[in-house]
Amino acid sequence: MRKVHRVILAGIIGFIVTSVVYAWLTGRFGPYTGGAPGTWLLVVGLALISYSLYQIRPSLLFFGWGFLGLIWTVFLLVSGSLEGVFSEFLTIILFGLPSAGLLMVAVRLLIEEGRRSNEKAS
Repeated sequence: MRKVHRVILAGIIGFIVTSVVYAWLTGRFGPYTGGAPGTWLLVVGLALISYSLYQIRPSLLFFGWGFLGLIWTVFLLVSGSLEGVFSEFLTIILFGLPSAGLLMVAVRLLIEEGRRSNEKAS
C-alpha cells in the first residue's frame, strides 16, 4: 500500500473514531446501538465494510465515506444538536472538510483509474 493510501486510511479511521467519541460524549448512539458494546460493534462493522470496499476499489471507499461525512455534517448543522457559539464552525472543520477531501480523493482516483484503463486499451 502506498504511503498516500495509508494517510488517507488513517483519516478515515480518525473520522470513525471522532464520530464514535462524539456519539459517546453526547449519548446519541446509546438507544440505537445498545450502548457502548453496540457502538463498538458498529465501529468494527464499519471497519470491515471499509476494508472490503478498499480491496474492491479504493475510490469506492473514499467516495462512500466522503458522502456519509457530508450527510452527517448537514444533519448536525440542520438539527441544531450542537449548541454554542462555535458549534457550526467546529462541525464544518471536524466533519465537513475531511469529507469534502475524501470526495476529492475519490474523484482523483477515478480519473487515474480511467487513465490507466485507457492506456492499457491502447
